[in-house]
Amino acid sequence: MRSSLLLLLSATALLAQDAPYPPSPAIGGIEWDQASRQQHAPGSDQWPLTWGADGDLYAAWGDGWGWQKDDDKKSIGVTRISGAPPDLAGEDLWGAGPGHGYAKPEALIAIGDVLFMFWTIESANDLDETSSAISRDGGRTWELDHSKAFPQFPEGWRVRGICQPNFRTCPARSPNFGVGGSVSL
Repeated sequence: MRSSLLLLLSATALLAQDAPYPPSPAIGGIEWDQASRQQHAPGSDQWPLTWGADGDLYAAWGDGWGWQKDDDKKSIGVTRISGAPPDLAGEDLWGAGPGHGYAKPEALIAIGDVLFMFWTIESANDLDETSSAISRDGGRTWELDHSKAFPQFPEGWRVRGICQPNFRTCPARSPNFGVGGSVSL
């Protein structure tokens, strides 16, 4: 037990020394209040978020049951989240696919009353391409484009999140997960 504790403390000290940036002069530490912790929609992943024109949050999710978990597992879906903590409410608006291997959401953005989503077809393969989708009815139905959203970029190029609302470029990632450039929106 004592040797395990000593090993853990040594490893922690070593990791702290190798940080690629200096310690923050403003933040000395952080403590989490576990009593206020909330968990919603267990079993679903991804969750890119955007604020809609109606003031609610919209979230896309993959490989799960969404917020309500009262339907079959889906590969991709969209949920509207309203309220404020601790009184959040979610309504699953749309879902598609067999629960895995069909699609994954990559990014979601609202512009006016229209939702735009980048999604990856057959996401079980990390080299799959990013496609686009649009919803003109608040996320209840989607027009899924199955073609490559950015044909000028190399094979395997994917969108990972959208910088909003004030940023005009987002980092792009290469298939080997290294930073590979940016795309202007």
